Amino acid sequence: MSLFLFLLIILGVALLASKIFNRQVGLLAAFLTTTSFWSRSLIPSGETKVFLLAIFLTYGLWLILKIQPKIAICFLIFASLLTFLILYPDLGFWLKHGFSSDPTFVPIIHNYINRCHQLFPIPVCRLIYNKPAFFVQQYLLNFLGHFSTDTLFISGRGNLILAPFFYLGLFSILVSWRKNLLLTTWIFLYPLTASFTSGFNYFHSALGLALLPIISALGIFQAIKFISSRKQK
Repeated sequence: MSLFLFLLIILGVALLASKIFNRQVGLLAAFLTTTSFWSRSLIPSGETKVFLLAIFLTYGLWLILKIQPKIAICFLIFASLLTFLILYPDLGFWLKHGFSSDPTFVPIIHNYINRCHQLFPIPVCRLIYNKPAFFVQQYLLNFLGHFSTDTLFISGRGNLILAPFFYLGLFSILVSWRKNLLLTTWIFLYPLTASFTSGFNYFHSALGLALLPIISALGIFQAIKFISSRKQK
């Protein structure tokens, strides 16, 4: 069953990437889905719901882009919210697994305040180092950490050869974010909930399964296109 669903995902990634960019990017994205670390580490064994939600998101976006592209972002947000509610119906999960529940959370803040107090008065230190400020800082670090080389290619057992192509594709999308608003929104949603939790996050898996190969495929296509243009000169 899992193999059949995974084959559907591969086809969906090819169709979606072809629709967003072109057939070459679509074929590259499908190939990367089958051979790269995403096919091994992003899908937890036996989690059929993750497969099904990834299929719903991928084929849904492809269909919306063919019928009514203007509502594609709305569908992406809806599918992401639906994925979140299905995978995490119990909000107690966040109280148990959120980084704010870490017992070292408060001592770390007190340690920063004590260091700061060596230079500034306590009220100033408490204004700089407090729970909300530390929470935002930790969340942003976790958010950006999802796109680090260590997370994607070293700890994630990925192929380091793909790293420059992934970041080239990511850069291309973010630089032209107005033109690539759908993928930019998808990139933002991808680590949104996982950045709050410690440990594996299935929402992160369902959204990343199609997104990461598409970004890398775009980077490879851009690199080939650049090399070909240089050779013609």
